[in-house]
Amino acid sequence: MKKKLLILSNYAFPYQIGGSEVVIHAIGKNLVNQFDWDVTVGATNVQEKTTVDGVRIKKSPPTKSSLIGFCKAQRPDAIFVYSDAYVNWRDILMFSSSLPGKLFLAPVGFNHTFKNTLLQKLLRKNENNLELICHSKSYVDYDFSMNYASKSHVVPNGVDLEEFNVSYNGLLNDLKSEYGNILLTVANFFPGKGYDGLLK
Repeated sequence: MKKKLLILSNYAFPYQIGGSEVVIHAIGKNLVNQFDWDVTVGATNVQEKTTVDGVRIKKSPPTKSSLIGFCKAQRPDAIFVYSDAYVNWRDILMFSSSLPGKLFLAPVGFNHTFKNTLLQKLLRKNENNLELICHSKSYVDYDFSMNYASKSHVVPNGVDLEEFNVSYNGLLNDLKSEYGNILLTVANFFPGKGYDGLLK
């Protein structure tokens, strides 16, 4: 019998394409194609059910009771919440002991929890009901995770080198001659990225 994973996120590919959506899709696609897992992504922005690269994509319900029912109906071996900024993370955390399968959170910086004392208290109360997945030991979310009994794992962010296997057309040289210094980033301009410090 196939292992089942439910990934919960605010946004999902193909309805939005950004950093987290690409990472989530890559995780799901690789688990389906290379390890024969059954993967469903439940996201708040899904307009209609679809399947992409073997990954089922569904709308996650907005209310607490329907969301918990949605999780139970999927009967996952594991639930993976991508980011503590997931709109229903508080409810997932509150009912973590009654959810099916093992619960994992990729805090992606813990930016939301840093600002929310209720989330910090809920995390403390339910710290034995989940495991944390951080991108690096040298990042703030790993340091913060050391305050809790939850088991922490480090899974480095990967780069798909094929995305960069293209011929260079010289455009950056033209831009540099016109504007001087260029800041190039693969991330969005979310305040937690720290661009303000870089520009100072």
